[in-house]
Amino acid sequence: MDQEVNEARLVEGKVDYVQDAGEDLKQSARNNGTTEETLRRFRAKIDRCEAFEDQKSIVGCGKCRSCGQPFGGRMSGDDGDIDDDQSVLSDVGTSSRGKRSRHRTARNPSINSSRDPEDTMERSNKAKHKIYTPKHRHVDDNEFKAEIRREIAYLFDAENPDIRVADAQQIKRFEGTKKAMDGPNLDDIYFDFDGPSPVTPWNTRIAHLLTKKYVSEPGVMVKDEVRVKKAFTQRLRKLHTSYQQSLRLLSPDEVAAEELKTRYVNRKARQYYQRNRRERVAMTLAMKGPTMARHADLWKTIPQEACSEDEEIIYASGPRFEKLWDHLDIAQRYGPDGKPKGKGRFPHFRFQPNPPRKNIDAPIAHGLPLNFYDPLWYSTLDELEKEAINAQPAVDLSLPRKILSFAQRHAHIRTRADRPIPL
Repeated sequence: MDQEVNEARLVEGKVDYVQDAGEDLKQSARNNGTTEETLRRFRAKIDRCEAFEDQKSIVGCGKCRSCGQPFGGRMSGDDGDIDDDQSVLSDVGTSSRGKRSRHRTARNPSINSSRDPEDTMERSNKAKHKIYTPKHRHVDDNEFKAEIRREIAYLFDAENPDIRVADAQQIKRFEGTKKAMDGPNLDDIYFDFDGPSPVTPWNTRIAHLLTKKYVSEPGVMVKDEVRVKKAFTQRLRKLHTSYQQSLRLLSPDEVAAEELKTRYVNRKARQYYQRNRRERVAMTLAMKGPTMARHADLWKTIPQEACSEDEEIIYASGPRFEKLWDHLDIAQRYGPDGKPKGKGRFPHFRFQPNPPRKNIDAPIAHGLPLNFYDPLWYSTLDELEKEAINAQPAVDLSLPRKILSFAQRHAHIRTRADRPIPL
């Protein structure tokens, strides 16, 4: 008899734990048409799990980790049967999606750290539910904010809806006298938006007048002056931002200057990306032999200014050998089967312009090996200019024939749809 009492208490504890939402579980079951008889059968099914020892033996609230038998099931309001393929909480918890996730993690964090692989695979095929409850602003609050916007919109002239700004002397006079006659009025509204902040005595006076006008009207939604004034102040902040943005209209010369600045920034970004990409390839191939290791050490000293994006494709030791490293980078994106590995877009390939583009304003890279500079251009420099460049001794840029052949097989590739030349 005592054993039956203990078992009954154990079953009661199991049911209390599984019903994480408490009354929410019962209410959800009633909403889904589930009868009390079904809940009773659900408790009986838990009782049949003999190896159920404590709360930690639950995996995903669907199976016992010891015996692997499901103790939950889908509740049906039609015939009261329980489907063993899915846990009860999968369907009962649909009315409160957040409950199901908190039941697994927040209440017993040790559950996720000891999941059964088979059970995890089974539950991964189920529909993914949100683990949070979206919060939306109340409908009344939305309507109140709309009324605030309409109240300010009524102040503008329908034929000239632009924001008008008060004279600086008038604003200064109002700040000194604090008299209503020197301040703003709602019949002919002007704002103080020239400063960096909209919170000024002038704009505060406007918010005060709007608040008094709003709460005095019959049928308004909110009569609390503090809340209304706060809403008007927030709206004035939005208008201040819009006005400041409208002042940023540039002249044609300023637009041209902005375009040049944008091109310069983009060019520096491309050079930085290309330099790091080429160095990464050199570091990857450094283990192929002492020659490649020497190139890896060389790339550590090459600055981004020395990485042009418009080089000719010449496989030779000379100042234009950097394109070779771009082809080696593309080659590493393919597997042995000749297909691209992984996902992602390939780097954009830039073609050499004809005639070559010259940029006399480009900075000169200092401290490079002597054979990195154009011989004809270098011969035109005087001794002071050569000393400023600080050219280092020439280095051997030759590469193994196997590496050159490997790069040439991928020289034509532009997109993921292209394939390397077979051996």
